[in-house]
Amino acid sequence: MGFTIVELLVVIVVIGILAAITLVSYNGIQIRATEATLKSDLKNASTQLELDKAVNSAYPATEPEANDGKGLPKSSGTEYQYSVVDGEYYLSATSTNNSSLAFNITSISGSIAVGVWSEHTAPGGPGPELQKQISAGGEHTCAIASDNQAYCWGQGAYGALGNNSQAASSVPVVVDTTGVLSGKTIKSIKAGGAYRTCAIASDDQAYCWGFNGNGELGNNSTINSLVPVAVYTAGVLSGKTIKSIATGGSHNCVIASDDQAYCWGMNRSGPLGNNSSTSSSVPVAVNTTGVLNGKTIKSISASSEHTCAIASDNLAYCWGKNDYGQLGNGLGGNSYVPVFVFASP
Repeated sequence: MGFTIVELLVVIVVIGILAAITLVSYNGIQIRATEATLKSDLKNASTQLELDKAVNSAYPATEPEANDGKGLPKSSGTEYQYSVVDGEYYLSATSTNNSSLAFNITSISGSIAVGVWSEHTAPGGPGPELQKQISAGGEHTCAIASDNQAYCWGQGAYGALGNNSQAASSVPVVVDTTGVLSGKTIKSIKAGGAYRTCAIASDDQAYCWGFNGNGELGNNSTINSLVPVAVYTAGVLSGKTIKSIATGGSHNCVIASDDQAYCWGMNRSGPLGNNSSTSSSVPVAVNTTGVLNGKTIKSISASSEHTCAIASDNLAYCWGKNDYGQLGNGLGGNSYVPVFVFASP
């Protein structure tokens, strides 16, 4: 008995639907398998990076340098993008089989997340000129480009853009490198809240430019500078290098190679943490005779008139202005030395 045309059409449609369901199911299995591979690669790579740091006291500067020069472990089809910023690594992974999938892991969070780190482009893909690091200040922005030089744009008052001018610019301008930055590249950059920018250069020293009315540039002066100047190193920073830098409203802080914190600038509410309210145009050591006794500093952040840090015990400490409870210690009143951030049960 033969099929009618209608019956044949029904059979063809059913076969098509079954094929489509099979294809969707297969694609779903492929996607899940790729996701699992990328996550496994990132976990293995993270383990290797921590081993590298344990051996060398620092994460490798580039991905090929990891694993004793063999590069990070990965499966066929996995591509990495790797960066080290302020002593922390950022690693993103995508697949050549499915470029829409992207996962990342950082040494700060230690967890695998969907989506490439915001300052990464997809590994192997095209990226913007300003692709390495970006920092937004009060009225200007600065970034490190692929040539490892600094570029700034926005309000140029007091020299915040560092290009030997006070003119505003709606497009990036290159920070002057004819003076103290001659022959150096930029590793980290932070735009401050009061027409000021600071950076760490390839010599692992700090440089700042812009407004300096309270000693914010840290160069033993209160004269504004339209170009970068070197932060003073003849005092508490003598013989030390700089690992990370933070810019607040009118003060700056760094973590030095001894893993201690040093700050400079305006200090009326105690954001320098040196048990004083006197501003300083050179770096001063954050007080370690109290709650920070015997501890080192892992991370630091500066705000308008207060500063906070994570110490080697993985607890948070703050100092400075406390009119809204920003020190987190459950008390009122400013503090001129670090205090514990209250930990809720």
